[in-house]
Amino acid sequence: MQARVNHDQEHILAKALIRASEALGLQKKELAEVVGVNPSQISRLQETGIKTASKEWEIATYVIRIARGLHALNNGDSKNTQHFMSTYNQILQATPKTEIKRLDGLLRILNFVDAFRGKV
Repeated sequence: MQARVNHDQEHILAKALIRASEALGLQKKELAEVVGVNPSQISRLQETGIKTASKEWEIATYVIRIARGLHALNNGDSKNTQHFMSTYNQILQATPKTEIKRLDGLLRILNFVDAFRGKV
């Protein structure tokens, strides 16, 4: 039974990652750069899932947390979320969509969104 649960979790996380990337306005190629996989693997993610305890799993959870945080901050307005991701941010001194392609940048954006949510 345990193997079945992990298999389901792998597919659920993959589906959530795809939805989060769409909410953030990321193209498949950009998502592949963020996760650190070949762009062709992004198309197969929903079939194969994301292996638990892998680097891809960890990165996927960060991307999903960013999308959920921005969703809450923007009251579900995807245009505002995508605007935030694609516009240069004076505080961060970077464009979030570009910044998340590096692990340290991904964590910076995640911390920024989490901190901003804490003020609301």
